[in-house]
Amino acid sequence: MTTHRDLAEADAFHRRRLVRAFVSGAGTGSHVEPPRSGRCLIGGLVLAGVLVAATASSEALTGHPDIGWHDVLTRISR
Repeated sequence: MTTHRDLAEADAFHRRRLVRAFVSGAGTGSHVEPPRSGRCLIGGLVLAGVLVAATASSEALTGHPDIGWHDVLTRISR
């Protein structure tokens, strides 16, 4: 069973808690967590994939003939 002293201590704790909450304010957002490194890694991998896909599709759409090193060397030696 709670005594009068326990109730008084609980009431005082509650008052201190409320005063601390009102004095400190709602916060300015200065406690923002830094971005996680996994998120940056995944973003980098997605960006690399987009660049590789864009390069491959642009080569396919331009219609440039594939010229290998053998073709280049035979043209130079002529």
